[in-house]
Amino acid sequence: MSERSTTENMFLEVRFAVLSGIYLPGQILDRDELCQVYGCKSATALDALNALVHEGYLDIPRRGVFGVRLWSEVEINDLFDIRASMMGMAAARATERGTDLEVANLVRRTEEAAAPDFSDQSGTEILISRGVDIQATIIRMARVATITDMARSIGPNALYRQSVWAQNSKQLIKTWRSIGAISAALKRRAPAQAQSAMAEFVELTRGALLASFAEGDHVDWPEFPVIRRIDCHIIRRGCAFGAGGREPALDGRIIPFGIGQLRS
Repeated sequence: MSERSTTENMFLEVRFAVLSGIYLPGQILDRDELCQVYGCKSATALDALNALVHEGYLDIPRRGVFGVRLWSEVEINDLFDIRASMMGMAAARATERGTDLEVANLVRRTEEAAAPDFSDQSGTEILISRGVDIQATIIRMARVATITDMARSIGPNALYRQSVWAQNSKQLIKTWRSIGAISAALKRRAPAQAQSAMAEFVELTRGALLASFAEGDHVDWPEFPVIRRIDCHIIRRGCAFGAGGREPALDGRIIPFGIGQLRS
C-alpha cells in the first residue's frame, strides 16, 4: 500500500475530526497552526482544505479563512426535498433507459456484496461507497441532463457520509436493505417501485442527519478548536468508523487535491 501524502493525511484527519465532533460547526481552523502541526507549507494545507470545502465539510466565512460548515435545518430539508424528487425521478428513468448490461452490472455489484459488519470500520465504509455507487450509477443510467448537472450540488459528499455516521447499527441495516430494494426494482424494470425505494433511502439518510445536528443545538463552544493530529478510530452507536477513503460525488467524480479556492 502506498504511503499517504501530507495533503491526504490532513484531508482525512480533518474530515474525521469534523465527523466525530472534535472540530465543531462554525469553528475556525487556523491555517498556520495546521501547517505547524502537520509540518507542511501553506500551499499543502490549502490543497486539503479546498477539497474539504468542495465536499461540504468546511466553508469559507471570509476571505482566506476556513471554518467547519454549519448546516441549518432549512438547508438540509431543502436539499433533501430536491434530492428526493430528482433521485426518485432518476431511479424511475434508469429502469426505463438503462441498457440490459448497465442494469445487470449494477445488480451484480449489489447482490454480490454481503451485508457488512458495522462493528468493523471497513463495514461502514462499504456502506458509504455502495450508497454513492448506486446513486451515481442511476444518475448516469437515467440520462437526464438536468440531474447530471445538479448531481454534485444536491448531494454533497459531507451530507451522505455524515448521515451514515449518525445512524446506529439497526438503522444502517435498514439503509443497506434500502439500497438492495432499489437494485431489485431496477432488475424488475419497475419504475414506480424504483422511485419509491429511492425515496425511502433518501428519507432514511435525512432523518438520521437532522437528528444528529439537533444534538448540537443551543450549545456554545470556542471559536477556535485545538488543532492536533487525529487517531482516526471511533465507536459510535455500536458502529465503528475510521479514516476511510475518498468517495466520488453523485456525479461520479472525485475532485483532485490542488484545486483552486472555491469561494471568496
